[in-house]
Amino acid sequence: METGEGTGLLYASSIIVTLASVIQFIAGIKGIGACNAPQKAAACIKWGIIIAVLSIISMIIGLVAGGEFSFTSLILNLLVPGLYIYGAIQTKNGPLE
Repeated sequence: METGEGTGLLYASSIIVTLASVIQFIAGIKGIGACNAPQKAAACIKWGIIIAVLSIISMIIGLVAGGEFSFTSLILNLLVPGLYIYGAIQTKNGPLE
């Protein structure tokens, strides 16, 4: 791999990680707001999907840059967004009776 290509991947990965962190922070705030207003839960589902997609893109960039695939890392990177989406769906559907 050329140095320029490796540097480009490093910058791309850094931007995605920073963007994902900001989005996760926003999604957390939105999630807290959705606890008191279940009609906002649909937006939280979208935020969770965006976070999951960014996690997958970040892993793909890591693989393209020469990293190794780790099933454990994949599961851990998708666990929190998955639980977030699950919680948003539960909030949207309302309490079970």
